[in-house]
Amino acid sequence: MSALGVVTLKKLKRKRHDPIDQVGAWLTRVLRGYVNYHAVPDNLKRLAGFRLEVCRAWLKQLRRRGQKHKMTWALFGRLAEQYLPHQRQVHPYPSARFAS
Repeated sequence: MSALGVVTLKKLKRKRHDPIDQVGAWLTRVLRGYVNYHAVPDNLKRLAGFRLEVCRAWLKQLRRRGQKHKMTWALFGRLAEQYLPHQRQVHPYPSARFAS
């Protein structure tokens, strides 16, 4: 099973024909929630992989919207930059967080 999860993939498949801004806003919330929970030090590479997996899944669904897909990675890159946030460290190291 992928890190994206079966439930999220099924929801993305159901939202395939929704307007791009609605799906982008939903994916922004999904990514932001995942990053806020998992953004600990030394985990940013894993979060970048998760964002890439979300990008691949969304691009696949956008390409399946019609018989002639014209969505390339170059065109999709603008959508990804607009809607999908990049990873960032949210939580400090435990030594800094629990220092008294």
